[in-house]
Amino acid sequence: MSSSRLPMINAFSVAGILIALFVTLIMLGTGAVRGFEFIFLGVAIMCFCLSYLHPQFKENDERARKIKERGMFYSFFIMLGVVTVLITIVLLQVIQVGVLQILGLLAGIMIAVMYVSFVILSRIY
Repeated sequence: MSSSRLPMINAFSVAGILIALFVTLIMLGTGAVRGFEFIFLGVAIMCFCLSYLHPQFKENDERARKIKERGMFYSFFIMLGVVTVLITIVLLQVIQVGVLQILGLLAGIMIAVMYVSFVILSRIY
């Protein structure tokens, strides 16, 4: 019996691939970014991160709780930095963006940053 070195494909991986393909087709089909695409990309990143984290978060032990707690803590400060940068860009009128695009971008970044920080912290702890 030989063990396979290929990563296990689970429901989170399949969902992430489908959402990423869906968003790519929407962006290519419309030719413009309306804002909600960033939320779908954030959800696709979340699915890939949960695919990696599922075996570790399955047991709700002290390590999983510590990863979640620290991940939320670090995500808060990263999002403060992102909001500061976006406010500066909008106030200086570096680029012209609509409110819906900014809100979609913030929501997508918030989702992605939180789950990527979980993955990074799971590698550390």
